[in-house]
Amino acid sequence: MNKIANGHNNEIWLSEIADLDPPLFREFRSDLLTEWSDAESWVQNGLDELVPIGLPADNWIFYRLSPVELQYLKSNFGTQVTIYTYDKGNHAWKTFNATLFAIRIMEKGAGSARWEMDEWFDVKLEFKNLVEI
Repeated sequence: MNKIANGHNNEIWLSEIADLDPPLFREFRSDLLTEWSDAESWVQNGLDELVPIGLPADNWIFYRLSPVELQYLKSNFGTQVTIYTYDKGNHAWKTFNATLFAIRIMEKGAGSARWEMDEWFDVKLEFKNLVEI
């Protein structure tokens, strides 16, 4: 159900991950694993309370991406994106303007050998500065 479009305020062009460029991303027809945070970071104030700093953030985690799929994401999306994702703080699906901050590969192991074997695992898209639209 997660959707993405290049550019801010681009709700009309939101596409589900599995519909971006078939047959790429077909494994993600169902829900994508996400990590929601109500703020970019948290600090303790003088009363030993955690205080949010910054805007909400969300990460989308792909359990496996091919080199072609990863290149597609890097080539077709800039830093300004529109996303439709689950706001875990409010328990609702919402649309946000966001900054695509990074695409990180969290896979452990043989690095370039894994790339050559078409086996990148746990690829994380990091979205920051989420503003609901």
